[in-house]
Amino acid sequence: MKRTALYLIALIGLLCAGCLKSLESEGVAEGTLFKGSVVESGSGGAAAGMTVTVTNGDRTGEETRTAADGSFALTVSYEQLHEGYHLLLTADSLYRATVVPIPAIGYGLKEYDLQTLTVDGPEPPTVQTDAVSGIEQTAAIGGGTVTDDGRSSVRRRGICWGTSANPTIVNDHAAAGYGNGHFTTSLNGLQPGVTYHVRAYAENGVGITYGPEVTFTTLSGVPTVTTASIADVTQHSVTCGGVVTAQGSSAVTARGVCYSSTSVEPTINDAHTTDGTGTGSYTSNLTGLQSGTTYYLRAYATNAQGTGYGEVKTVTTF
Repeated sequence: MKRTALYLIALIGLLCAGCLKSLESEGVAEGTLFKGSVVESGSGGAAAGMTVTVTNGDRTGEETRTAADGSFALTVSYEQLHEGYHLLLTADSLYRATVVPIPAIGYGLKEYDLQTLTVDGPEPPTVQTDAVSGIEQTAAIGGGTVTDDGRSSVRRRGICWGTSANPTIVNDHAAAGYGNGHFTTSLNGLQPGVTYHVRAYAENGVGITYGPEVTFTTLSGVPTVTTASIADVTQHSVTCGGVVTAQGSSAVTARGVCYSSTSVEPTINDAHTTDGTGTGSYTSNLTGLQSGTTYYLRAYATNAQGTGYGEVKTVTTF
């Protein structure tokens, strides 16, 4: 019985040795040659220079680069073929990694043609523009978000602005780092009381993209004031007032309400009240008016740079 078992073991060993010798003579034991070509999706153009790597996740193993026509030839060992390895297609930062499972073709095939593989090529990035905040007379804070790098690393991003629509980096701009995600930067050197157009930008290896445009107006050097509601209308008097919301470049030295029955945009050269200094709300009493007369009135506030006015309101005395 033991002798029979030994004969069987010896026979199996001889058969296996013959099989291995036959495979080695065919070059199969050294690995299977995988062939194919790589093209970009959409364009169908050859993706030359792609790195084709055999990896189980740590990007180790043999690798080759695609030729000018996108073709490649890469040897995959028996162990790699049957132990969860795959092909990883990359090209520096210009392509996202594309994983291609290695087909379970079995042991003994010398060559396998993968034919054409497709990868997503790089595109311009996608960026959004934030509303401008921290608005002052000569500065503000802009921001944006790079939501998609376009399969190519974003090497610069920031904010550009100008007094005309659709500003670009040819206009004033401020850089704000690189990569995906949210960013902010300061807009300096602005002019008081000017409306600016703003766009975020981002640039990768393909090109530059601009976000949607937003606008804002810098604070003026003169005070900012709003006109209060009209009340207590009589034959010869009216109560009004205003709110100084920003002093401007210097302290408010006078404030009140100016009014006229002939000028639709009264100024301090017309009749006016004087109701204190500084910012905040105040009340003005207009007296000595003519009965049955329509008056135009608006709040004002004055500093060393000049006078700012609120919106015009109208009232008719009894």
